[in-house]
Amino acid sequence: MLVTLENAAGRGVDLVPGRVGPQVSKTIGELDWDGQVRWRFGDQAPGGLAQQHHDWARLPNGHTLVLANLRHAVAGFRQPEVLDDVAYEVDGAGAITWRWVASEHLEELGFTPAQLALVRNSDNADYLHINDLKPLGPTTGSRPATPASRRTT
Repeated sequence: MLVTLENAAGRGVDLVPGRVGPQVSKTIGELDWDGQVRWRFGDQAPGGLAQQHHDWARLPNGHTLVLANLRHAVAGFRQPEVLDDVAYEVDGAGAITWRWVASEHLEELGFTPAQLALVRNSDNADYLHINDLKPLGPTTGSRPATPASRRTT
């Protein structure tokens, strides 16, 4: 079971309107049935804060995919700092082995130029709030890979 092991006081854009309380997750972990911590993440996250929210998934390789927030400046945004969404792949030792940051992929999300301008000029630092993530499996380019045994051409 994944749980928040430790909270920290939020600051700046961590405290966007609508958030419940001024706390952010500092450390998250997996507990066994006896309440013993078997895995933890947070110390090696940016700023030492996991900032995990809404979702996580254990991957076939034993790593953990974590949906989190990342507070940082993004060129071209009205806000000096945004509360970005990020997916981290975290190994058994709590180290980030891969990351996907939403603001680096906005052009791929299907926004029209007008919609993209609205996103970049938002008054809300939490400009794009993702609530769910799921691993899709191996990919080739931007399309899911098809095993050679199932290809028709």
